[in-house]
Amino acid sequence: MTDEAVKTVSLVEGRRRIFENFLWQVPAVSFTGQAFILTIVLRRTTSPLGRLVAASFGLCAAIAVLQAFVRHRWTEEAHSEWLNSREQGTGVPLTTVLLDEAFPPTAQTTSHWSKEPEWVQWLGAQSAFVLWRRVLALFVLADAFLVFLAVLELCEAWAPLASGAR
Repeated sequence: MTDEAVKTVSLVEGRRRIFENFLWQVPAVSFTGQAFILTIVLRRTTSPLGRLVAASFGLCAAIAVLQAFVRHRWTEEAHSEWLNSREQGTGVPLTTVLLDEAFPPTAQTTSHWSKEPEWVQWLGAQSAFVLWRRVLALFVLADAFLVFLAVLELCEAWAPLASGAR
């Protein structure tokens, strides 16, 4: 590989790692924001209108976080595919070489998983991206439900005012 090709691959790998870091920061930030919003929405002293506004913000935030999560994954995979195509074109397994240098495989590390209970092995084999995508989708559904409940509560709060005005 030429020096220019090595620089390009290093640049793309650096960008891929940045997107991978963003990918896993999204759920952590989401939990923090959702916890704050849910505290407002579920507090007894929050007014119906305040509950509707907070739940609406929570719904918008959950949708945006889910979109960002999926987008970061898509971008990270695009960079990975580009790197893989360069590996296949040159015959040099770049990522394998880098990983083997950083974490040399040993008999102890490869046999460790076989000693774990089956449920741990199953859990380890699952895609973390798919799991987090589902969790974030549950936030979207929960926030949509809370918006619905807040609208119902707001309608009931306005019902006495409307009937008293007649």
